[in-house]
Amino acid sequence: VTAKQIIGFLPQDPVFYDDMTGEDYLLYMGQLGGLQKQEARIKAQELLDFFDLFEFRKKEIGTYSGGMKQKVGIAAALIHDPKVLILDEPTANLDPLGRADVIQKIKSLFDVSVFVSSHILSEIEQMCEDVTMIDQGKIVISDTIRNIKKGFISNLFILDTNMNEKFLKHLKDEEYITSIRIDDIDGKIHIIPKDPEKLRELIPQMLVKNKAILYSFHQPELSLQDIFMEIMSKKEGR
Repeated sequence: VTAKQIIGFLPQDPVFYDDMTGEDYLLYMGQLGGLQKQEARIKAQELLDFFDLFEFRKKEIGTYSGGMKQKVGIAAALIHDPKVLILDEPTANLDPLGRADVIQKIKSLFDVSVFVSSHILSEIEQMCEDVTMIDQGKIVISDTIRNIKKGFISNLFILDTNMNEKFLKHLKDEEYITSIRIDDIDGKIHIIPKDPEKLRELIPQMLVKNKAILYSFHQPELSLQDIFMEIMSKKEGR
């Protein structure tokens, strides 16, 4: 079994024959992958249906949107039933709706191991279970996303009450608070304490004393982007 038979590949900037229809292109790619013509036609139609392109199968690829072309590219990489699918920046140059659609289709693939190369870590977080982060050609961390996140604990606390301004005024003078502010976007109090345990003890006391209503008090989970930046910061000694 050759690598070509077991691997499907979508390059970052796939090139198509714009004057071919989506169906004819997949039929052509299927035959190049070793399928008989009828087998390739059946598989092409299955993939066009899976990627919501069946009604456009007779239209030329040159008339397709960027998201449609990207899905045709993934379908072409899958048509010969590879065991491994490699996708290089699969959401590159797509608008938000196109990105969401392609990500959802990638997540729904089964019976194939999918490797995604991307600089957009928020999308990797949506698509993958395992991640390897690389900097200048060297692996800096490799594990399941769940295990990686367990090893990095956020030092940020987010507090939301019915009297945030009052709590801000009281807490900002506490010596164990490194920084505190009301966030411009969510309107909640963002706190970075020197002593997290002391903060956890004080907040319930303040709520009772001020008869305040607590909406939320938690440590947000770090994103892969946050973790990568922290790794790079430590590596560079910042």
